[in-house]
Amino acid sequence: MVAVAAVLPVLLIVPSAAILPALFVVPSAFNRGMDVGSHESRRFKRKLVKSSYRYDVNNDGDLLLVPPKGVLVAPSAPLLSSQGNHQRTRTPTYRKIRNFFKAGTLDIPRISHSIVGLSSILVGLHHMFKVLLLSSFADVECTVRTILCTGCIHTFVGLLGVRRLHFKNKKEAARNAMFWPAPIQSLWLASVSLTEWGQGSGALISMGGSLFTAFTAFNVLLTVWQFSVILRKTGVRESNSSSNTSSNSTKQDSIWFKKSAHNAILVEFSYLLWMQIQMGTALYIATSAPLLHNFSSFMDAFPKMQYLLSNLALNTAFFNNLAVFLATLIRYKLVSKPENHNVAVFSLPLLSSIFIVWKVLSCFFLSYDGAMSSSFFSLIFKK
Repeated sequence: MVAVAAVLPVLLIVPSAAILPALFVVPSAFNRGMDVGSHESRRFKRKLVKSSYRYDVNNDGDLLLVPPKGVLVAPSAPLLSSQGNHQRTRTPTYRKIRNFFKAGTLDIPRISHSIVGLSSILVGLHHMFKVLLLSSFADVECTVRTILCTGCIHTFVGLLGVRRLHFKNKKEAARNAMFWPAPIQSLWLASVSLTEWGQGSGALISMGGSLFTAFTAFNVLLTVWQFSVILRKTGVRESNSSSNTSSNSTKQDSIWFKKSAHNAILVEFSYLLWMQIQMGTALYIATSAPLLHNFSSFMDAFPKMQYLLSNLALNTAFFNNLAVFLATLIRYKLVSKPENHNVAVFSLPLLSSIFIVWKVLSCFFLSYDGAMSSSFFSLIFKK
């Protein structure tokens, strides 16, 4: 009986002491004779927990969740990876928008520029919506007050933005050529609407004045210079150096297409051509006093022609500022750069211009049952 009583505790204790280390600690415990003490067991537990970096050392229940060393994988790793990818897609866009608004609110002049620029976009969109969709160029009355307010907004937004240009950066030469002439051109487009061009005999300024004629000629030359800069300072040019083939092509301006011809077509037919037509016609009329007198009488006889030319001039000034605003969005990477696959950037301005030209020509030829257009051509080409 004494022997049995001595053996039973050993049978009940030894298996649990031998199996537990074998299952939950290390398989190599069998090779050391199953005599691992409590100190050794705790040391192996800490070592195993330390290698996982995820479980509490004081909680032995966590050890049951530790997989073998070769297949140790965090259960939440796929979720964290997907969340990280989603966050990476959102963070750049948020950072771009934040940088854009931060650049527009750094100081008082920039805040003023942002407010006036937003006003120019809203006023221009409202005016374009009326003359293109709700009505037509020849039916929307364009008063002197409207011309003064709209023209001042479009002009001041360009003046406030000139100080932000980087004239020393050669890669932004084409962008600068678009930006700094904008207030000058907006001023001409607004002021010509106050002459016989938009008011007839009730003009506040005469087209035939020497100062205004010189101002008109200067604007015509300015548009020609802009076109030349776009041809020379945009696109990818082949360099003459043959030492390194990877550096044989250099991008002259970072916001344009690779071919300068595409850039010239885009800018010319978006807004430059329409300014050149208006400025050239006004300059042609202003150089002849009899022609200017007959033109004033013609405008009095057809009031819709006054609305047509005034609304067209204000809409052209808006499109000029809109092109500058689009270039700003591209610079802050809020709008993707023009690429070969980005058809919208290239075609949308051209399609908009074609639609506006169609609206203007329809008003010109259909008003007064065609009498207005025939009288205008006979006046211009009269010998």
